[in-house]
Amino acid sequence: MFNEVKKGVEKLGNLTSEFQQLPPSEKQKEYMLDLLREYNVGMAKLKQYAPEEVDGNAVGFNYDNPDELVEKLGMTSDQEVMLTTVLTNELKQHISKEKKIPLYQIELRMTHVKDVKIDYDYLTELVEQLLNQVHNGQTAEAQETQEKINQFANGLDDRNYATKIMNAAIAIIKGYFPPEGSNFKYPVRLSDSEPIIRAANNVSLDRMFLDFRVKWGITDIITSAQMRELFSHHRFGLQDLDDTGQIRDIIAQASSDYKTLAHDEKVQSLSKIKYRNGLREAIYELADELVEN
Repeated sequence: MFNEVKKGVEKLGNLTSEFQQLPPSEKQKEYMLDLLREYNVGMAKLKQYAPEEVDGNAVGFNYDNPDELVEKLGMTSDQEVMLTTVLTNELKQHISKEKKIPLYQIELRMTHVKDVKIDYDYLTELVEQLLNQVHNGQTAEAQETQEKINQFANGLDDRNYATKIMNAAIAIIKGYFPPEGSNFKYPVRLSDSEPIIRAANNVSLDRMFLDFRVKWGITDIITSAQMRELFSHHRFGLQDLDDTGQIRDIIAQASSDYKTLAHDEKVQSLSKIKYRNGLREAIYELADELVEN
């Protein structure tokens, strides 16, 4: 079993440029998913075995030194964390988006060699940096900090909170947060990032609703708050938003003036029937995206 897992680790290392990034092709990503599942099964079994001799080496799980097994398999402790949290979550997100299936349907819950400690002080430091860099016009540095925030988020098992963190970073880097007129004090000094993440995530969602309404020309027909309420009872993949005819009413009203009210040229150029079908489909896609996150 040890040698099988070790071979799998070697293949995963080659695929991911030594546990740094996802492989480029779709076929390789599918192969990585298979290898991770095999690794998971093998590692779960190895954790049940006490150290034993294999080719002159003691292999198995030593609770006093959990990193020992990882190193014998050909990884550092940091690489193991990167593989089983960050890269695994990035892979699941990619497959979810490509195949249009919710994250929870992708069966891949990793076995960790030891408990992964989450350093929320580091997250606070990154959010503080991002706010100050955006304020100071340091675009390249801000993008680098956003990447670090996304990597931190992809290391969390709580995918709901991870999405909020990434949404918050988007809102900050695009200048949506802090909102104009909020008297935000610079340079920012944070003792806790949670209130900023919560507020910036809400701004990010509101902006997403606004952009959607502007694109499709429905700003005068439904508010962002009404859309949030409409989607609040939606279940992923179900056509369940029109029980009271609300979607039907929105589409009926929108289809009379969309050529002048829609800001997107492609939307403006649609025939009436294509607009109606396109808007319905887009509403359900947005609802699915929100429910999944």
